[in-house]
Parts: sequence; structure tokens; C-alpha cells
Amino acid sequence: MKTFKIVICIVMVCVFLSACDWGLRVVGIEMNTYPDKLFYVIGIDTEVDVYGGSVTFINLENRNRDRSGERGYPMSRLLGRICARDVDLNVEGIYSVNIFWPPDFTTSFNVQVISIETLKYRVGLI
Repeated sequence: MKTFKIVICIVMVCVFLSACDWGLRVVGIEMNTYPDKLFYVIGIDTEVDVYGGSVTFINLENRNRDRSGERGYPMSRLLGRICARDVDLNVEGIYSVNIFWPPDFTTSFNVQVISIETLKYRVGLI
């Protein structure tokens, strides 16, 4: 009888703990801060840099977000999950950089690629 009570207590504790974790389940991802660099110059920049950017994981309750002290989760740790292959750093335009988190959560941010002539014009050198 004593063993039965111990087993029941263990089962109840496991059920209680698993129910507590359910609200922490990640159900989405969103941008927290954008990377430091969002403009790229043709012939100067060779790859998209995500340094300074961070994402936020949204849990099931949507009240408690994993912001790691409001700084977010650094994108530099998500390099294998960032898709920048559609960004052509040799052609002017605005491109979308996608961030994937399993199973099917995504968020994105835009970057702009400009020519050196456009840069000079914007700065007022032309």
C-alpha cells in the first residue's frame, strides 16, 4: 500500500510539472532588434551580416516571451536557420532575409543593396 501511494505521488508530480511546461512551449518567432547593417554596397560587401540582430520566441501564453533580459536571442546563434541566399549583393534592390525555426515558424527583415554611384548621390558627392 505504501508503494502504491509513492507511485501515485510521483505520477501526480510528473503530471503537474508537465502541465507547467506546456505554457512555455514556443509557438512563434518575431524580430526583436534588427541587425546593425541593413544597407549593402555592390562591390564592397560580400555577405549579409546579422550581427546586432535578435529574435524573440513567443510562448503559448503569449504573455511571457523569451527576451533574455529584453535583448532577445542573438541572430548570430541562428546562422544555420537564416536564409539569405536570395540576396544578390551584385544587383540593386530590396531583399528579404528569412529566419526559420522548427517546426514552421518564420520571421524576416529587409536589406537594401545599392551601387556605389547611388551611395555617392545619397551622400551628396555627385
